[in-house]
Amino acid sequence: MNKFKRIIRDPEICGGQPVIKGTRVLVLDILDWLKEGKSFQ
Repeated sequence: MNKFKRIIRDPEICGGQPVIKGTRVLVLDILDWLKEGKSFQ
């Protein structure tokens, strides 16, 4: 069961790293941006 429907892991996309579904945006990149104080806008 995947409780995060917008986060996927696929060996064919970014080496299996967690990404936002339909993109190649890594979840780790988003967490780093938030840590640096950046916003989504």
